[in-house]
Amino acid sequence: MNTATTATTTIPRHPMINRPIFSYPGKRQKGFSLLEILIVAGLLAAGLAALFFMLNRFNVRAAANNEAEVLNTMAAETRTQFRSQGNYTGVTPAVLIANGIVPTTHVSGTTIETGWATTVAVAPANLNGTPGDSVSFTYTLPRESCSRFVQASEGAFSRVNVDGINVKDIPGGARNLNVVTLGTQCNPAAGGNVTVIFTLGR
Repeated sequence: MNTATTATTTIPRHPMINRPIFSYPGKRQKGFSLLEILIVAGLLAAGLAALFFMLNRFNVRAAANNEAEVLNTMAAETRTQFRSQGNYTGVTPAVLIANGIVPTTHVSGTTIETGWATTVAVAPANLNGTPGDSVSFTYTLPRESCSRFVQASEGAFSRVNVDGINVKDIPGGARNLNVVTLGTQCNPAAGGNVTVIFTLGR
């Protein structure tokens, strides 16, 4: 009669502790700890906050650049169309709209409306001592967009006034934009909106 021998397998064990050195394949592993989950959540939150900040800055910059492009176009068209009249007497938002000077994207009835959901006032001005010798475009906009908007628009204008202070005044001898004063007047930390008046001469 043959005696069957059974082979046995010995699992290596650590010499200091009576435990296997390795785990069997497929053995359930330990999950993430609460601390690890909190760290990952914190990193994700920080990443989302940074992304939101960058998107907000991009939107602010894009809005300012777009409005500056519209203003520069309106200023050039207004100067061209009123040249034959010799002055800007009688100019209003409705007149500019009726003459096709205002882009349709910024027309709301007889009102010029900005991308900031504010209106633009247009009126004759007195730049060099004669009523109607110039035209003013008055904007109300968020302070965070103020500096970029002014810097992108000021080239065509003889005078730029921000909240009651001239930051550029060619008739007054200040031919260049005063960036320091502009920063003070536009400071986003002050919050709210700011009023900017662009005056265009002939």
